[in-house]
Amino acid sequence: MTEILEYCLVVMVSSLFVAGSAATYVSFSGFVTGVQFRAASSAVSALAMEALTNGTSRAAVALPPSTISCEGGVLAFASGSRVALEHLSAPCSFDLSVPGGTHEVVFSRNGSGLSMEVG
Repeated sequence: MTEILEYCLVVMVSSLFVAGSAATYVSFSGFVTGVQFRAASSAVSALAMEALTNGTSRAAVALPPSTISCEGGVLAFASGSRVALEHLSAPCSFDLSVPGGTHEVVFSRNGSGLSMEVG
C-alpha cells in the first residue's frame, strides 16, 4: 500500500512540474513575441524618420510576418493582433505585406512624400 501511495505522489508531482513548465513556456513565449514586435516596429519607425531627415535610409531588419502601411502621414506596423502607429511629417501611400525573416528595408523621400521598399 505504501508503494502505491509513493507512486501516486511521484505521478502527481511530475504532472504538476510538467504543467508548471508548460505555463511558464507559454508566458515567456508571449513576452518574447511582444519584445520582438516592439523592436521591429521601432526599427521601421526609426528608418522612416531617418529618411525624412536624410532623404534615404536602409537597414537589414528582422521582421515578424507583418503588414507595413502608410496613409496620410500615419505609418502603421501590424503583426498578428499588435499594431504600432507613428505619425510622420510627410505624406505617404503604401501598403506592404512582409513574410517573417530578415529583410532589407529601404525608405526614400521623394519630393514631399515618403516611399518604402522591402527586399
